[in-house]
Amino acid sequence: MSRNKKNTKFWGWFVLFLGLLLVWSLSKGLWGIREGYKRVDEAESLLFQEKKKKSVLELEYEVVQDNEYIERMVRDDLNMQKTYETVVVLPDKEAPELEDIKIQEDESEKKWLKWWNLIN
Repeated sequence: MSRNKKNTKFWGWFVLFLGLLLVWSLSKGLWGIREGYKRVDEAESLLFQEKKKKSVLELEYEVVQDNEYIERMVRDDLNMQKTYETVVVLPDKEAPELEDIKIQEDESEKKWLKWWNLIN
């Protein structure tokens, strides 16, 4: 009977070990599934963000493909013109006041003489 008792004790420990092994394996599998769901959620949020970017870029593409936009960009950025137009480039700063400009004229010399000297 002592052998039977040892045998029963061995099988008890063996079943306990198998049970713990199964619980550990099951918990490891459940943990892996949980991590998989986290990755899926992250991928879905990333996909949603990329779809938003795509829709914004599609709208920008439609605007850029418009002929009016292309013409405006060519005129503004490249300073190009149509054949019957003239491009005028204005300075960024405002023109100085007339009071700030001091013209020194020689009163003794007449205007027609100044022009004559300028031309010759």
